[in-house]
Amino acid sequence: MSGNNKVVMVLGIVTLVIIIAAATTFLVLSMQNKNNNSEKPLDREMYNLGEFVVNVANNRGYRFIRTDITILINDKKAIERLGGASAQIRDAIIKIFRKSEQSQIEDPGAYELKCQIKEAINSIIGSSIVEDIYFTEFVIQ
Repeated sequence: MSGNNKVVMVLGIVTLVIIIAAATTFLVLSMQNKNNNSEKPLDREMYNLGEFVVNVANNRGYRFIRTDITILINDKKAIERLGGASAQIRDAIIKIFRKSEQSQIEDPGAYELKCQIKEAINSIIGSSIVEDIYFTEFVIQ
């Protein structure tokens, strides 16, 4: 092999390696962008329903609960609907607490109460906008 042939062959190999590296980089970056686009967070928003002070069902006398409730919604546009239905939502939550037994309220995390509140709000609004319920204050006396 002559010197010119060796140079041409080396240049060809270097060019091939550069093309393969560029193609691999392009594919990796395009897959990352595709994953980032598909994992965009929903249009989430926290919405505070305010403080509730409610008498609860109790066989041993009067007991009450004081709590502050914040909800996680998956549609920022629904805030207006929540505000317009706040009286209905508050009434539904008060009814849920008044029907609840002390054992349900004292349950760590109050999971059953959260589910009932979530279902009630979604029913009033007419769509499944509530993702989660947070008790930011919770006192039983």
